Amino acid sequence: MRWYLLALAVPSALTLAGSALYFLLVPSNFDPEVTRFSAAASSQLGAGPDQVPVLLTIPVAYSAILAPFLNMLLAIGEEAGWRGFLYPALSELMPRARAAVLTGVAWGVWHAPVIAMGYNYGSDYLGFPVLGIIAMTVSCTAFGTFLCLLRERSGSVWPCALAHGSLNAVAGLGMWFSCGDAVIWGQCHWAFSRAFRP
Repeated sequence: MRWYLLALAVPSALTLAGSALYFLLVPSNFDPEVTRFSAAASSQLGAGPDQVPVLLTIPVAYSAILAPFLNMLLAIGEEAGWRGFLYPALSELMPRARAAVLTGVAWGVWHAPVIAMGYNYGSDYLGFPVLGIIAMTVSCTAFGTFLCLLRERSGSVWPCALAHGSLNAVAGLGMWFSCGDAVIWGQCHWAFSRAFRP
C-alpha cells in the first residue's frame, strides 16, 4: 500500500516544488490572486471573489485525488511497455540504475513526435523543437527513475501507472498561479471548463 501512496503523493509534491522554484526564479509571473481563474469562475459560474478560493479547491482536489486513478487506466499501456517489459529486460543485461536511466531516455525520446507538433511545450520557444525534446527526455529520465523504483519495490506496474497518471493530472496546476502567455492560459481555460462542466 505504501508504494501506491507514494505513487499518488510524489507527483503532487514534485509539481508543488517545481512551481515554487519557477515562481522564485520568475517572480513577475506569480499571480497570488489567480486573476485568470477568478475571471473564468466569474464569467462561467457567476462566482464572486469570495467564492474563488473554494472553487479553486475543486480542480486541485480533482487533479490530486481522483484524476490519477482515471489517468492510471490510460497510463497502464505505456507502463506495461516501459516499466513492465523494457526495464526488467534491461535489468537482466546491466546494473539496475543504468537500466532505469536507459528506460527513461527511451521514454523521453518516444515523446519526440508530439513535442515536435507543439503538444507539451507549444512551439514558440527558443530552440523549438530540439530543446523541448531534450527537456522531455530529461524529465522522463528523472521521473522514470522513480517509476522504476516503484516497479522494483512493489513488483507491479500498477503503482507506476498510478504515479504516471498522477503526474499527468497535476503537472499543470501551477499554471493557475501564473500570469504567463495565452497558449498556457488557453490550456487552463480548457481544463477549467472540463472541471466545472456538468
